[in-house]
Amino acid sequence: LGLPIGKYISLRFQDEDGKRHQRSYTPVTGDETCGKVSFVIKVYKAGVHPKFPDGGKMSQHLDSLSIGDTIEMKGPKGHLNYLGRGKFTVKLMRKPLETRKAKHFGMIA
Repeated sequence: LGLPIGKYISLRFQDEDGKRHQRSYTPVTGDETCGKVSFVIKVYKAGVHPKFPDGGKMSQHLDSLSIGDTIEMKGPKGHLNYLGRGKFTVKLMRKPLETRKAKHFGMIA
């Protein structure tokens, strides 16, 4: 896939009411795998959690797709580019590209 570390891909679809839904995901496919991309996505079903009665629109849509169906993809996206050995660049809006270094990275999924 050739996606740099720290980047992600946005998926988008239009529902039956014409409303567009977009979510971003980080692929789990390594660069050694050609012609295929894989994501790990939890499906949030409707009617399970009282705070989210409709569940996850994108995850339910992805779960409903069959082999051969399509979805819009856009990317790579992201403001961070990992360079290796703790070095990375950050590009914030209206600011110059900044190189930083860290001893530890925390990841949240």
